Amino acid sequence: MKEQIIRVLVVDDEVLARRMLKSLLKNRPDIELAGECRSGMEAVEMILREKPDLVFLDVQMPEMNGFQVIEALKPEEVPEIIFVTAYDQFAVKAFDIHAIDYLLKPFDDERFEKSLDRARLHISQNKQNRLNRQLMDFLNQWREKDQFQEVLPERIPVKDHGRISFVAVREIDWIEASDQYVTLHCDKKTYLVRETMNELEGRLSSKYFFRIHRSSLVNLQSVKELRVNKQGECHALLGDGSVLKVSRNKRAELEEALLQTQSN
Repeated sequence: MKEQIIRVLVVDDEVLARRMLKSLLKNRPDIELAGECRSGMEAVEMILREKPDLVFLDVQMPEMNGFQVIEALKPEEVPEIIFVTAYDQFAVKAFDIHAIDYLLKPFDDERFEKSLDRARLHISQNKQNRLNRQLMDFLNQWREKDQFQEVLPERIPVKDHGRISFVAVREIDWIEASDQYVTLHCDKKTYLVRETMNELEGRLSSKYFFRIHRSSLVNLQSVKELRVNKQGECHALLGDGSVLKVSRNKRAELEEALLQTQSN
């Protein structure tokens, strides 16, 4: 019976860590190195392009950490994950339940072999869907627990014809809903993202983004003025020139949110 080939991606912002993992994977007949990445953003792009079976994923990386890499992917796009971390204060038990495995730096060859064997077993038994659900459940629990520091996306991946660009959250003036998509308005540029308004709103900080209408989410920093006409209708004027309608039941809450933004 032909041995199953496992395509592996190594993701770590430290060159020495990537080199060590690659050396441990070298000369194994069932392992094929799909590539290596030094950042979470590179990892998202390569996972979508190369579709690896297994990813050794560092947790602590600049701009986009390991958790955010998973969040940027659809459940069916998430490969098998082995987290790699130098921090065990909360991660070890959580990873052991919700991921295939974790590797706590520094780890020895025996620990690495044990982790790789677990990955082989999961892949051979085709447990991808169950693992994806566990990972998503873990991310939800991770966001809700008070002992975890809130981690918000600094950039939003935008997929277009096989390419991925990243839009800085701070550059978004407002977001417009359209069925299963949203349009990001950034000054004079727009980006279409396949995500619902509710999903994206849940990922953004309520300190900076406010839902002024069922189809509009606005960056509070972009609001320059509120205007109320004779009919009592309220509109928000943004720095890019956009004029957005504010729902009547959102006006008072919006005014309070804007005042809090000014005081911070």
